[in-house]
Amino acid sequence: MAKSKDMTVAELEELLEDRRSAVTDLEEKRAKLLEELSAVDQEIADLAGGKKKSPGRPKKSKAATSTPKKKKSVKKKKSSGGRRARNTKSLKDYILDILAKNKKGLDLNEMMDAVQKEGYKSKSADFKTVLYQTLYHLKRGGEIDRNDKTGAYVLK
Repeated sequence: MAKSKDMTVAELEELLEDRRSAVTDLEEKRAKLLEELSAVDQEIADLAGGKKKSPGRPKKSKAATSTPKKKKSVKKKKSSGGRRARNTKSLKDYILDILAKNKKGLDLNEMMDAVQKEGYKSKSADFKTVLYQTLYHLKRGGEIDRNDKTGAYVLK
């Protein structure tokens, strides 16, 4: 290819048209591949038992590719319907409050029941392990102690 200084206006226009044509061809190819991908995603969803489709990439119109537009900033709203359970206090605070009420202390199973009765919400499949880890860290931090004979956790 010759340098742009050596090319005539007609040659430059022809080169520009060739590139635009190549871009259009690639966009059409992308659209076709996205349709195929969408069909494959649908097959996967059907086999998996759901009707969930993947969003894919949005198609660009020819007008959008020829004239770049200034993007407007849009603030996203925070989702109010999350999957994680929300509690007014942390698990640590629930444990410390419960141990303050029970001077003799509680073992792991009793603590689990007491925390849930106090209103702590958890969607954990293994909440007992989560509770144990929190108790372990409280013990290492010197906030609680554990009676090795009874297995009861007590406030220091």
